[in-house]
Amino acid sequence: MLSYAGGSRRRKNNGIVIGFRNAKRTDWSVERLLEKVKRTINGSYHAKNCSDLEFDLAITIYELGGDAALHALHNSPFGFPCRNTLAERRSEHKLRISVGTVRMEDLLYNIEVMFKNLESRGEVGMTLCLDEVACDGRLCWIPATYDIAGLCEHASNLSSYKFGKSLDTEILTAAFARNNSRDYGAKLVLLLPTCKQGTLEDAALILEKLRQAWRMSPYGEAMHGRIWSLASDGDPKRRPALYQHCMVREIQPADSIYQHAGFLIGMNLWTGSNFETQDLDWKHCLKRLCKLLCTWEGILVNGTYVNKTLLATWLEHSTDVDWSEEPLYHLLNPLSTGAQEVAA
Repeated sequence: MLSYAGGSRRRKNNGIVIGFRNAKRTDWSVERLLEKVKRTINGSYHAKNCSDLEFDLAITIYELGGDAALHALHNSPFGFPCRNTLAERRSEHKLRISVGTVRMEDLLYNIEVMFKNLESRGEVGMTLCLDEVACDGRLCWIPATYDIAGLCEHASNLSSYKFGKSLDTEILTAAFARNNSRDYGAKLVLLLPTCKQGTLEDAALILEKLRQAWRMSPYGEAMHGRIWSLASDGDPKRRPALYQHCMVREIQPADSIYQHAGFLIGMNLWTGSNFETQDLDWKHCLKRLCKLLCTWEGILVNGTYVNKTLLATWLEHSTDVDWSEEPLYHLLNPLSTGAQEVAA
């Protein structure tokens, strides 16, 4: 431990040289490099050229002990690398972030990165998954494409680029997953900062670009198989977009899939142009049904309006469960209990 501590203490004699190496590796701007050089000269910044052992130890401590443990060791005499320094080594794949709009070159590049070295044992069905995830509301510079990522896709039409006005805290993600027992994890191919204010046409266009990119890429459909289903949550703009993509043609007896699904009673035989089906999150489907059932208008089923009044009548006659007046009221009026409404 003493030998490690002696070898890992911050050194000032070659700080400027190491600073130039760090600048090249992390794509520092000229202004930031000059600032680091000045801080190195006055002793407020100590550049360090960490070894692979030190990086591995720091990554292990960060993954086991979290940010607090790594921060403490970073400011200790051991001088472990900080979290930002480890970010490059911890990322297994370097994907492109789309800026402003979904660009085909970004999709093709990300598909190649994620699927080029993936072992393929014959074609399997693929699932295209889309959803939004939370992110930090900050900007980042992408040297490969000379773009500033983090702005909303509509930022080009905004009057101001000040912080807080056009920064997003959500990212639209799209991933392809293999329907196979091997390598079935979803693999990202799209990262797009979003304000979720797009239209139905925007959502449909994104889906079409993803489908076309998978078909065009030599590491996509030709290597791993065509898309079977388009999966998403209950986003109100993406649902009708999925309908447009997956209700194009009806399966006919001449189609090979007809012998498997054509005789299933109640089966929706309408699919996309290449037999894609839509797969929405069932929880969101149940939420929408429950929300409609709890309204006075209800749902029209075979000429009968099924609403909360009819449900209350049915439940009152149930002999298996003792529905007293108060539990029954709270069941049919969930918002009255103080619970937050979940957007369907």
